[in-house]
Amino acid sequence: MKKTLCALLALALFLPAAAEISLAPAGTFSDYAYFEDDSARVVEADADYREGLFDIHGNCLIPCEYEALSGYGVEGYYVAQREDGLNVRGALDESGNEVIPFQYGDIRFLSERWALGVTLEETSIRPCDYEDYIDGKNYNAVSYDVYDLRTRACVGYFSYRCEVIRAHGDYLYAQIDDGSTGVYDERLQLVRDDVADPYTAFDTVDGNVVSLSSGEVVLEDHLFGAELGEGLLSLSDGGGKLGICEETGRMLTDCIFDRVYAADE
Repeated sequence: MKKTLCALLALALFLPAAAEISLAPAGTFSDYAYFEDDSARVVEADADYREGLFDIHGNCLIPCEYEALSGYGVEGYYVAQREDGLNVRGALDESGNEVIPFQYGDIRFLSERWALGVTLEETSIRPCDYEDYIDGKNYNAVSYDVYDLRTRACVGYFSYRCEVIRAHGDYLYAQIDDGSTGVYDERLQLVRDDVADPYTAFDTVDGNVVSLSSGEVVLEDHLFGAELGEGLLSLSDGGGKLGICEETGRMLTDCIFDRVYAADE
């Protein structure tokens, strides 16, 4: 413990003086308001409980015109609902521009590039895809329309048979109900159908780290460990220790660690 304290004291001698912190008043909001996670954006409602979006100073970004407005998924995009009903949800950007039309029962943001518009229908069969604990009804997905958020266009759809859809960079991995997983490019064309599952886009092939999406070797003479997020991978050189590299294959650390974990922001 003494050695640790000495190290901390020595480090403190070299730290710059703490900067002065000044506080500025924020906007005035009601008790209804709540902050969006990881962003200085506030969802607020008017007197009729119609929801909209505001910045921290109280400036309106999206008018209070929606039955519901949710900022979950990818930062800068919002799931909105104008009226009661089943397939009435769409998506907006933070300026209030329509990104996905209001014709879906659910919106799923898979990544900063990819989103799904899910069309639902009511069902009496269990198990089902969706259970609504408020109205007590059950729903199944009819189809999953795929939206490219870069172009704000629908590029195609997956059928109701899809069990899991995951985004890996420019590619989508879709697992159907027989357990098989296909890899699809940005035009939603099938590029391979022999990957093990939709959760991992890299593997070890012939002693090299390989991208399953493109089939390209990412790093020779290394073994794949895990995807860490933010374009990073853990890997081993075969000596029992782990290192970190980018998905491009550029090494960031030597293989010197016993464990490597992804950390939340």
